Amino acid sequence: MADLYPRISLGASAGYQSISSGAFGDWGTRTWQIGPVLNLPIFDRGRRKANVELRRQDQQAAAIAWRQSVLKAWQEVDDALNEHAAERVRNRNLRERAAASREQLAFARARAANGLVSELPPLQAELTWRQAQSDLSESDTRLRTSLVKIYKAVGGGMPVSKDAAGSIARN
Repeated sequence: MADLYPRISLGASAGYQSISSGAFGDWGTRTWQIGPVLNLPIFDRGRRKANVELRRQDQQAAAIAWRQSVLKAWQEVDDALNEHAAERVRNRNLRERAAASREQLAFARARAANGLVSELPPLQAELTWRQAQSDLSESDTRLRTSLVKIYKAVGGGMPVSKDAAGSIARN
């Protein structure tokens, strides 16, 4: 904006000036000037005003880019939190399923031990229990991975101890 207004400065210069190269270093070829310099922004055909407008638009573009970065970061945090919450619910359901299938396995083994059923129901119950354990293990991994995504989305810097990650996974 300062370039839009007149500017006065004090200037000085010294040097040599000569028409022939042989007399260039002579005493009479020395020149000097001292005095005010006036800079009036009236004959630049609007170049300075256009520069000011260009800088203003650059500032607006930078502000928009900053807002987009903030919104993108917020979206990443929100997505990571939603993913973690959904996986926590899934993990809780899988824990209940694993506990129920373990009880079914114990019940089927007890019935087979008493001769009430063949060996097939305990094998099927064990297969169900092992599948539930596998699904739970996968969910535990996803739960911890989603926790890492949260930390990454908020900028990291939050160390997680083994106990903290385990307590979050159990909730």
